[in-house]
Amino acid sequence: MDNSKAKSLFRKWFSRGRPLAVAAVALLTLAWAPPPARGDEAAPLKDGWDVTIGGGGGYTPEYEGGRHRHFEPLPYFDITWYDANGRARTFLNVDDGLGIDLVSTTAFKLGPLLTWRPGRQESDSSELRGLGNAHDSFQAGGILEYDPGECCSAFLKVRRDLNSDRGLFVDLGGEAIAPIAPRHWFVDVRLVTTWANARGLQPLFGITQAQSANSGLSAYAPSSGFRDVTAQPTLIYDFDGHWALAARLTYERLLDKAADSPLIRTRGDADQFSYELQLSYHF
Repeated sequence: MDNSKAKSLFRKWFSRGRPLAVAAVALLTLAWAPPPARGDEAAPLKDGWDVTIGGGGGYTPEYEGGRHRHFEPLPYFDITWYDANGRARTFLNVDDGLGIDLVSTTAFKLGPLLTWRPGRQESDSSELRGLGNAHDSFQAGGILEYDPGECCSAFLKVRRDLNSDRGLFVDLGGEAIAPIAPRHWFVDVRLVTTWANARGLQPLFGITQAQSANSGLSAYAPSSGFRDVTAQPTLIYDFDGHWALAARLTYERLLDKAADSPLIRTRGDADQFSYELQLSYHF
């Protein structure tokens, strides 16, 4: 499998907290879509579907900023429709959600997206006692991706909550993939930083007066700022161009107002580690 094929398969790996309901949407899409076109396995599909599905599990923090980890099953899917010119036009995946590439050139992609922001349940950890639940939210926004070649890409993503939280998030990141041994072994490295406004930080890191009284933590209202920076190295073994196994380490460092939350300072940890193992199949 060459670099372009590896990139198609592995550029968007599962991030923590995506609900199983999104996986159901992917399965419905697969049921509706016509079978992917066959042809040169090393080249992007033209005028057809490119589908990768799979799953696995990992040890992830019990909540955003938590100091303890638990095992979590992790579904995976990445579905892209290419037009007759071989350009990606519609995508559905666990990392970016559902989107349409209104602009799709050799180097640039630009379009709207609909994605999902996971919340938090008080029952997720004993450290959350008295804080209540933080609601999930659908998000709408847009994504701009710059793809100069087979080895790497950069992206800018803007998304806003559609529920009453009205949080605003801006993600800036890049990704590179390269072979490290003949034929089968690849390494993928992804770096992302996220900025959020005050309303975006409040649900997971803010503490209201009522929550303070119930939890014993000091009241806290974060202001806008950079929320985190994340590094995700992934080791990939491609068996035959269809089946692949990936092991990923995720390190997330909470920053600024997120790290200053009394929840993180007294009960959690600004340094977040996750370990994942995932098997996928590319049609």
